[in-house]
Amino acid sequence: GYNKDTAYAELGIDQELVMEMRRSYHTRPPMMRDDHQFWHGNDRRYKGLSNEQLDRSRGESLKDTAERIMPFFNSVIIPSLR
Repeated sequence: GYNKDTAYAELGIDQELVMEMRRSYHTRPPMMRDDHQFWHGNDRRYKGLSNEQLDRSRGESLKDTAERIMPFFNSVIIPSLR
């Protein structure tokens, strides 16, 4: 994404929250709404995801993202590199 100044202005996010999100592994951004320009819930490529999976992806911290992708990385990507 956004740089910090754009996030303050365009997303209407509190400056302290933006700074915390940028510095934290655990802090989640505000949940993305259905009408957000980057919401992927209506994209045909994601139709196989459950509602729970889509809801979790509305606002992931770096920790959440790592927990989601590392099993795939370790079971598919790493073995293909060997």
